[in-house]
Amino acid sequence: MERESNLLEKYAGMNSMIHRVDPSVKLIAALILIITTVASNTLSIPLMVGTLLLVVSFTAKLPLKYILKRVSIVMPFAGPIAVLQPFLREGYAVASLLGHPITYEGIYFGALLIAKVMVSVLSIIILSSTTTTPDLMNGAKRLYMPKELVIIFSLMLRYMETESPCLDHRHSIHSVI
Repeated sequence: MERESNLLEKYAGMNSMIHRVDPSVKLIAALILIITTVASNTLSIPLMVGTLLLVVSFTAKLPLKYILKRVSIVMPFAGPIAVLQPFLREGYAVASLLGHPITYEGIYFGALLIAKVMVSVLSIIILSSTTTTPDLMNGAKRLYMPKELVIIFSLMLRYMETESPCLDHRHSIHSVI
């Protein structure tokens, strides 16, 4: 179990300015950034927040390869939905594919959807990579989050610890060889 936990919190024990920020502050900041991004209707907000998060991740000394690998786990779920939007959204047709119009509004909405997902996932990656699980749980308790929500969050993290070898299959393969 210790190996799986290390996979999930591989960079949480590092020492950077971001790692030293109080977990409660990181939780609030992540929540504000996610809500702001999800509530936006323009690409400029997710792009600005995404740029800010990339600066934060570099300040935290998180490797870009690590971040991209974690973000890529979510793309098989969000990607197909975003790719379908140009065909599903009504609006100004900019092209057609096999007789189906591709709309500007659909392209824009698909790009906005991907940007929102990327920023949300990046926020969670930075939060979980710069804060140990016990510190995260204590931060949630200090914010007076409902006890049930903290328990669900804790169980989710424990489940992720048991499933992390499946998510990081390359690491598992290399450890066997």
